[in-house]
Amino acid sequence: MKKIISILLSALLIIASLSCITTVCQALDTEDDTVYPGDQITITYSFAKDIPAGCPCYLFRTNYPLEMVKYSSFENHWVLQPMVVTNTTEEDKNVSVSAFTAYGPEVKAGEKIISLVFDVIKETKVSDLDFSLIELQLGDNNLVDYSGDLSYFSYDVKITSKGEKPTEPTTVAPTTTEPTTVAPTTEEPTTVEPTTAKLKTVKGTVKSYLSESDTVTIQLIKSGEVAYETTVKGNNAKYSISGVASGTYTMKVSKNAHADREYTVIVTNSDVIRNAKIFAIGDVNSDGDISVVDATLVQKYIVGLENLTDLQKKSADVNDDNEISVVDATLIQKYIVGLDNFA
Repeated sequence: MKKIISILLSALLIIASLSCITTVCQALDTEDDTVYPGDQITITYSFAKDIPAGCPCYLFRTNYPLEMVKYSSFENHWVLQPMVVTNTTEEDKNVSVSAFTAYGPEVKAGEKIISLVFDVIKETKVSDLDFSLIELQLGDNNLVDYSGDLSYFSYDVKITSKGEKPTEPTTVAPTTTEPTTVAPTTEEPTTVEPTTAKLKTVKGTVKSYLSESDTVTIQLIKSGEVAYETTVKGNNAKYSISGVASGTYTMKVSKNAHADREYTVIVTNSDVIRNAKIFAIGDVNSDGDISVVDATLVQKYIVGLENLTDLQKKSADVNDDNEISVVDATLIQKYIVGLDNFA
């Protein structure tokens, strides 16, 4: 029961802040990849694994490509009645879904949970849209915690109605028959220009904290190697990486005294806008401030009264020894009163 209450409190905090945690992209499969204003896209989320003991509560957040679609409605499929909250801020665009009860029904793989319906507001490719999960909190009646294991959920995408595809006026030129003249053939050397049509740009804004003069590094990593990299400065810094080939990349964002953060970026037929947000070491609750609240969170985590996400664990490991302990809580307390500057 403590676990359920903890998840409920955590859910309320998340709905209030809705800060992005992590991104996992999933391929979208439709017969016609292009959608137009007036179309609707339905994303159905399901359980991907059995949970024999039952599930009394869940909370998950998904990406929300705000520039291309607008959240419309939802259809519930499961026995728990959900609450859906949309976040449309410039930094974090996502939809939060949560449901709670005292006794959880048995969960079977393949059971549908909820369908989210989005109205298309700008012509785009479905394969360029990302509705994947960025956070999951899930527990069963025995207080087993599946939080953070995104493999327990799956989703599929379907175009549920079609808008009118724009049509261009057709101009038919008059046909005239002229005598055919065959020009003499001269062979010229063939020059092949380099092809850049498939090279795109990944751009956006990185929000960070502490020193404005510290360098923010953005890397696109593929197969474990850094394929593209750029650096910017400022706590609201715009970046742009051009000439990026199609493919799936891990975008790593780092800055001195901040917890590194990774996003998944898929480059296909158009430029990609990927905003990012990183938090200072010690800012465990990711509110942009290092305070006694963060030290308390670390203390609660140590004694098992609080769960931390992977990103929060990075911020909580202040002395970077791969262990979260009372030492880290003490360092945060010293920082608050000016006795230590672990940055």
